[in-house]
Amino acid sequence: MRVPEWSALPCVALLLLAGCATPLPPPGPVATNIVVTIDDNGWHTDICLHAEDADPWLIGLAKDADNPRFLCFGFGLRRFMVEHDHSLFTVLSAALPSRAAIAMTPLPTTPAAMFGADNVVSLGIGRAGAKGLVAFIRASIQADADGTPQNLGDGPVPGRIFYAAATSYYGLNTCNTWTGAALRSAGIPVDDGALFASDVIRQIRPIAAAQAKGAALNNY
Repeated sequence: MRVPEWSALPCVALLLLAGCATPLPPPGPVATNIVVTIDDNGWHTDICLHAEDADPWLIGLAKDADNPRFLCFGFGLRRFMVEHDHSLFTVLSAALPSRAAIAMTPLPTTPAAMFGADNVVSLGIGRAGAKGLVAFIRASIQADADGTPQNLGDGPVPGRIFYAAATSYYGLNTCNTWTGAALRSAGIPVDDGALFASDVIRQIRPIAAAQAKGAALNNY
């Protein structure tokens, strides 16, 4: 299964804003893991959390999914992802503040099995990191006064569900800066200027390699 490209073009429209990223040292011993997935054009990233590390609120976002193994989340431009407005105007206007959405995809298997090993990077985190990531994702989803997440409906890919994002999408707050912020909430040191998938991946691959060499990851 190819990683969907529904939020890739708005990210590509911002290429001139790209900055440099410097790899940072890997974190310490881990107890669980997260996975960053990349679309097959290398433009968009999602972050996947093992379902065992999610809380009931996040698991509830999966609706009717039967015992998902991983929960994957991605941030993007709502008009592009949900309303399927792929016009040039929408792509170019992505630099300006616009309504955003969080796409949630429950997986019955691992991201590597679903999207291909070349399209994923696995990172080890501690239990505290998992709690920080859960809190970050929850805060990214707009909820009603009673705590009910604002559901925007299902997407074109079976199993994908959209929710209103709590923040806007714009030139300095892209799908990939969101992934970077999610990683930082989990204790993974990623530069906050990581606007594009390449910025994120360039920083996390050395961390993943160091962890794999030290046998830090659980065998999910």
